[in-house]
Amino acid sequence: MKLAREIVVIFTLLVTINSDGHSLLPVETSKEEDSGTASTQVNVINADQRDTEEFVPTMEWQEIKPGQSIPKGLHVRINFETGLKEAKILVPESDTNEESIGSNAISPPLEEALKRIASSKDAPGLTQDSNPSVNQKQKWRSMKEIKESFTKQNMTISSEMEIVSSLYERLLKETQDNDSMLALDDLEFYVHKYDNAVYFSDLGGVVLLKHLINASSQPDIVAKAALTLGSAMQSNAYVARAAIKAGIMPALLGRLRTAVFNTTLSNRLIFAISSLVRADSEGVNDLAAQGGSKIFRSIIAGDEYGLKSKVKVYTLVDDLLTTESEMTPATRKFLLEDDLVKQMCHQLSRLLPLTPQAAQVDKLISFLEASLSLSLCKEHYEELQPSLSALEVGYGQRMKDPDMGEFYQSIVERIKLCSSQMASKTSTKHEEL
Repeated sequence: MKLAREIVVIFTLLVTINSDGHSLLPVETSKEEDSGTASTQVNVINADQRDTEEFVPTMEWQEIKPGQSIPKGLHVRINFETGLKEAKILVPESDTNEESIGSNAISPPLEEALKRIASSKDAPGLTQDSNPSVNQKQKWRSMKEIKESFTKQNMTISSEMEIVSSLYERLLKETQDNDSMLALDDLEFYVHKYDNAVYFSDLGGVVLLKHLINASSQPDIVAKAALTLGSAMQSNAYVARAAIKAGIMPALLGRLRTAVFNTTLSNRLIFAISSLVRADSEGVNDLAAQGGSKIFRSIIAGDEYGLKSKVKVYTLVDDLLTTESEMTPATRKFLLEDDLVKQMCHQLSRLLPLTPQAAQVDKLISFLEASLSLSLCKEHYEELQPSLSALEVGYGQRMKDPDMGEFYQSIVERIKLCSSQMASKTSTKHEEL
């Protein structure tokens, strides 16, 4: 070979094993130009210290990046013009023509190394592109592309409204309770979304659920239908108005009146009533007109209904009291003139000591705060004071809890404020006498 101005040092990589059992790689550490010659000094580094990225050789010279591992059997040189170390696939001197390069130019060890590199590039989770944003774009496909892919495989993807429509049709046709429960389970999930609930209502879904609540002999079916209806009406005035128009309140109250000793059923019926009342003020008028106050009084006073059902009634009435400025005459009559709130204040003194959960106590205290702001329940202030004092002591001892301490402290502070207000009003009442 002729010597060029750029003297290229070509050597074949040899890999040895050190005494610790680690691979050792030749690394160029120095070079010098002296009278057209070049010399190299080879040092070694531990293979565990090098970068894990593999060098992929071709027939052309390529730069070897610092720390990059190199397969066996390559031609390696130092380019004196750039100062970079480069490598390419080794070609025997006797086979320099293009034909031989295309046939048996690659040595067996190098061929095996290249196979390992290729297989690692195709491994799951690895991509040729190192740009994460590009990989994400390739990973995610549009719904149109997904549907086209499924169509080719004789599969389809339905929109949520199509699913709601299918579930509605299933409920119309189902005669088996288990099948109806499954359909209601799925439907309750979808009607949480506003548009799905409106679409279900337009299909006649509210009327269908009313029929199930009225006609089903299975408490589980009635409870699931009430839960689905409540989910559809929650913060959805459109569905609530459709429910009022369909006459849903009499159906809910009728079932609630007989839902004794069935906590799940009564809880879900009260949930549906609360969703209707909160979503549309006309619902309160319906509740009052259909004897809702009488049924609520029986719930909070009777042992036939569970504690959770009682707390739900207190929570609903609390919501109505806090919107006192927006009360319609029917709402005012329902809350004030029918003695509902007075009865609830009386029962509160008995209920507070029986309530073990702080979240439920929080809701009962909220009702008391609303009634105090409206100067209601005056005759029950004295009987409430012992229950509040006991709660204040109990939750005061739990204020150091690392997880719930702050919540317990807020309950104690609110109890103190209510007690202070009641003491002031009681003192004023005694002075007037």
